[in-house]
Amino acid sequence: MQSEQNLKLAAHDRFAVARAAAINDFATLEYHLGLLFSDLSGMEVSNAFAIFAAIQSTRDKAGATARLLTLAHGDRYKVFFQDWTSKLNGVNNTRNKVVHWIQVGSTTGGQEFRADRDVFLLQHPDPFPGGKLYLHEVVQFRKITYFHAQLVFAFRFHLKLQPSGEHPVAPGKTPWEEVFGQAITMPPYPAHPLAEHYANHATE
Repeated sequence: MQSEQNLKLAAHDRFAVARAAAINDFATLEYHLGLLFSDLSGMEVSNAFAIFAAIQSTRDKAGATARLLTLAHGDRYKVFFQDWTSKLNGVNNTRNKVVHWIQVGSTTGGQEFRADRDVFLLQHPDPFPGGKLYLHEVVQFRKITYFHAQLVFAFRFHLKLQPSGEHPVAPGKTPWEEVFGQAITMPPYPAHPLAEHYANHATE
């Protein structure tokens, strides 16, 4: 049987790995958003990324991309992209916690150590309001962020095929034109083309 100290060390390591993977998933999302920005601007990727990287907030990056999308496609994807941008704001708020808060272990006060309760991110730089983020919330953030990254990747591919080509989906899945014509349901419904990506991406 492992000692409590070894259990604590293992729990901290597991949390740190999940946190690092979450940061990487968000970076992947920003990368795909940057590629969409490049596509819509008509600039070479290196030039587009020089501008994209200078835009500080993720909200502003998405807002600039939305304006380019409207210039290129009018209101065709307005409902989808406005809803996606709104949901991205929530993702970005959690990202700030994942990146900036401090990983700590709480004192158990004589209770048996529990990894799901006693290792977490603590609000920073002001810890006194008591904000906490647990492992299962970091894992959920990973799933949502990866889903959004794959959604942007699919949207880019869809736009490249329009208006002459059809963006294929697996049998029984919702056509992409329909997916990109409506608001986003979270978690994605079973017939969504990315439902399995969301379900299988990360576990505790």
